[in-house]
Parts: sequence; structure tokens; C-alpha cells
Amino acid sequence: MSGSVLHSADAFGPGDSSGDLARRSVRGGAISLVGQAAQLLFQVGGTVVLSRLLTPADFGLVTMVTAILALGVLLRDAGLAAATVQAKAVTRDQCSVLFW
Repeated sequence: MSGSVLHSADAFGPGDSSGDLARRSVRGGAISLVGQAAQLLFQVGGTVVLSRLLTPADFGLVTMVTAILALGVLLRDAGLAAATVQAKAVTRDQCSVLFW
């Protein structure tokens, strides 16, 4: 078997925390920052393209729907992701609820 395969026993058991936590934290933060920047770039770019293609009335409708969808995204997980990250142990059922 490949060394990169993650088994459920490894994923849900106590992890090995002997690695360099500071290096991994900085790397994770940098990846998150790049992801957020890319998301912002795509959103602004999409808005610019839509503003050139749509009539003002259509663009106003798209803007209203976008605002409602943005609110839905904020309320989507109700903080479950943050709670899961901070939990000492996560069960398979909790991961399933978080996924669905």
C-alpha cells in the first residue's frame, strides 16, 4: 500500500503532535490567505464581467440575490467547522454531520 493513504483509525485517533507546529501553522495560514485572495479576485472579476454584460435592471436583481446568498453562506455551518477544529476528538458521526 501507498504511504499516503489515510485510514480511518489514523484520522479519528489521537494524532502525532511531535511535528513542527509553528511551521505547519504558518503554512496553513498562508494557504488560507491565498485561497481567500483568489476567491475575492474571482468575485470581483465576475461582478465586473456581469456589470458589462447585463442591463442595469438585471444587474440590480443579480446584486440582490448575491447579497441574500452571501448571508446564507455566513449562516450555513452555524460555527460547526470552528467547533470541530477546536475539539480534542472528533467521531465519525460528527464528521458525517459536518459534511452533510
